[in-house]
Amino acid sequence: MNDDLQEWGELPDGWAMVTLKSVLESHRGGVWGPEVENGKGYPVLRSTNMRGSKLDFSEVARCEISDEVARSAALQPGDIIVSKSSGSPHLVGLPALFEGSPDGQTYLCSNFTMRLRPDSERIQPKYLFHFLAGAKAEADRRSMAQDTAGLRNLKTSEYLSQELPLPPLPEQHRLVEKIERLLSESRTAREALDKVPALLKRFRQSVLAKAFRGELTGRDPGDEPASVLLERIREERREIRNNGVKSKKYVEPGPPSTSGLPELPEGWCWATLEELTSAVRVICYGILMPKENVPDGVLYVKVKDIKDDRINISSLHRTSKEIAAQYARASLTPGDLLLAIRGTYGRVAEVPPELEGANITQDTARLAVSELMDRRYVAMHVRSTLTQNYFKAVARGVAVKGVNIADVRLCPIAVAPFAEQIRIVAKIEGLFAQAEAIERAVEAARRRAEKVDQAVLARAFRGEL
Repeated sequence: MNDDLQEWGELPDGWAMVTLKSVLESHRGGVWGPEVENGKGYPVLRSTNMRGSKLDFSEVARCEISDEVARSAALQPGDIIVSKSSGSPHLVGLPALFEGSPDGQTYLCSNFTMRLRPDSERIQPKYLFHFLAGAKAEADRRSMAQDTAGLRNLKTSEYLSQELPLPPLPEQHRLVEKIERLLSESRTAREALDKVPALLKRFRQSVLAKAFRGELTGRDPGDEPASVLLERIREERREIRNNGVKSKKYVEPGPPSTSGLPELPEGWCWATLEELTSAVRVICYGILMPKENVPDGVLYVKVKDIKDDRINISSLHRTSKEIAAQYARASLTPGDLLLAIRGTYGRVAEVPPELEGANITQDTARLAVSELMDRRYVAMHVRSTLTQNYFKAVARGVAVKGVNIADVRLCPIAVAPFAEQIRIVAKIEGLFAQAEAIERAVEAARRRAEKVDQAVLARAFRGEL
């Protein structure tokens, strides 16, 4: 008994192990020619048209190929296209089923693929396709590829020599029908799961919108009004005049323009970001040209390092101590908030203890939030649609848009009483934790669904379905 038969176990009566080549009417490589436009030439399917074993006809190359070659290389319904050369190892050996021309044209496959034409008297094309797309065939084809000049190439002779279990034709038809029904159910489940992330994103924005309209928490008559809190913050800033630090340069920020802003709950008030941050460590951007990565230099944060409300410390580069010293005004302290102001502007994250003394680039703004405010509240407000829409309205630029520091300083923030800020943050964190739990459950369900597909195929080809 050969190794393949041992792996598949004892086959049902009437089944046999056969080679792939033995169940093909023909096999041949694809074709290519000079690319042409304006609807001329023949449409040629490439590996890039193979989307998860399906064919995407939206962007098909057109090549100048003789009618004689096109007739011999034309694809017919039931043909299987196999990718035989690619820079991406996982694409080598990937099959796709050609179920017919979507527009009546004669389609061909490229020279980086090959066409398998199943012998319909011996094997049902969809049965063969599902076998070649299965987990075992996928694992096998990895060993059937070799590196050549930076490309992974399929060892065609080995690929065609692989063995597969072949049931009688009526059983093949029954298995295909059952496989496709079960895979369709699995696909429907995955499509439903795929919609969850977008729903959760909308849920989070809805939570933030309600939070800063005062709809997540109730009012407590014992809370100190936000206007009193804001006056204490302003008084803290005014003390700069008395200690002599930049006293001549200090200009007290004015209140924000409330035109077009929603009405706030009783006890709340509007303030600008500048009013809620340090008068000494002002809102500013950082290094203009950090230059090359310097070993043992000063860490600095770029926009791309801010993702998912966190700073990816592992991706940070270092600038020289001399350059960092020139931008000491933007030096970081744990608890500062960093705001992306160019490109993908609007991202915000809190500085962790590991980044004490680090710096930022010109595409990022540092917000040193007053200790009289809950900085988590400010960060969540910045992530809300209210603030993100403000940034969109004031962003400038053509190819790459950004928000000026002056506009960041004028950004309006709905200030709740401090005690209510804490309650709001706790409520948001609780609801977001529920959303994260759902995301984890969805991801686990997706992994299970993917395993279900392979389990269905494995059982089918063992005759257990």
